[in-house]
Amino acid sequence: MSLILHIEIIASYFVLVTAVALLAPALVSSLTADLTPKLYFEFGQSDIETAPPATIGNLGRLADLGFRFSLDQVTYLYLDIQGLSAKNFWFVKLDASFLLDRDRDLVGDIAREDIKKMLDRDGLDLIVEKIEDEAQLVELLDFEIDFGQGYLFCEPRLSRTDSRALSSRPWTWHTPVP
Repeated sequence: MSLILHIEIIASYFVLVTAVALLAPALVSSLTADLTPKLYFEFGQSDIETAPPATIGNLGRLADLGFRFSLDQVTYLYLDIQGLSAKNFWFVKLDASFLLDRDRDLVGDIAREDIKKMLDRDGLDLIVEKIEDEAQLVELLDFEIDFGQGYLFCEPRLSRTDSRALSSRPWTWHTPVP
């Protein structure tokens, strides 16, 4: 008897989008729903909190297409978690130092120990970034984090092996011509 093991690797990409880019009509019009299973858009906390109505409208259009979002560059813990969930945010990214540096005064209304519980209540996952060594990871596991990233796991690298091919491509959105 032989055992056949099928392993499917599903790669997802998190792409940081600025508030200025989110205002561009070409961004929304050039994306199609077939990208949604693999692509998450990250937005900085200050960009989302200070976004004008047009930006929030484009965010809604992307959500209607099925795109999911991540809140990044979190610098304080005044989070409208229910509001983020309603806007199709699935993740909140925190720097490891937010949880580990007990001498650091946190600005916000959420205690370190309660962050994960509050995110869970509204269906958001916690990603902790900048995990540099195993000692940090052991401490972070006490917070029941969902995901971690940092040098402990792998150095940042290009998603393609040929960096020359990437450097020759402009990183701009192009609106398809009908």
